[in-house]
Amino acid sequence: MLLLAVFLAVGTAGCKKSPKNVTTIEGRRDISPRPDNLNGLKVNTDGRNGVNSGTPFNGNDNVKIGSGNLDPSGLGSRPNPDDVTEDPLILASQTVSFEYDKSSVKSSERSKVEAAAAYLKNEPRFLLKVEGHCDERGTDEYNRALGERRALSIREYLLTLGVSADRVTTISYGKDRPAVQGHDEAAYSQNRRGAFVVLKPKQ
Repeated sequence: MLLLAVFLAVGTAGCKKSPKNVTTIEGRRDISPRPDNLNGLKVNTDGRNGVNSGTPFNGNDNVKIGSGNLDPSGLGSRPNPDDVTEDPLILASQTVSFEYDKSSVKSSERSKVEAAAAYLKNEPRFLLKVEGHCDERGTDEYNRALGERRALSIREYLLTLGVSADRVTTISYGKDRPAVQGHDEAAYSQNRRGAFVVLKPKQ
């Protein structure tokens, strides 16, 4: 009889079942991941092939991340980059000049970037494209990379001035689009530049 009791005790211990009707202990919370909030990431749950998946969620459900309308400031809906009109004249006077073979923004040129940042803050629905340009010396490949570094350098400075990263794009034209024609330093100095193109919503 004692042997039977031991056998039943061992058998019961090896067949643990999921508890039913268990009361949650006060002060504890369910930490299992939810489909709409994984590790602080806003995840799409509407079945549109993962749009928004893994995008940081900033706590504002009205912001449509990935839709082209990202506007954390709440100052107005911004245009989709594919639905804008380019205006290169608005900030033409703020074109940034660079030294030969350099990509850092000179202290004498910072006021131009600051003026562009102030303009964007006053026009929250506009975007900005920063173009990087070079003079004619050097290979196409080298100048394309140098133009990219120049555009990115301006963009980074804009971000330090409080411009939202989603509002500024960059492009490098290398030496393909000179501002002036010429083969001397007077021409070269004008072609080593970073130009601003304002992107407005189409009417």
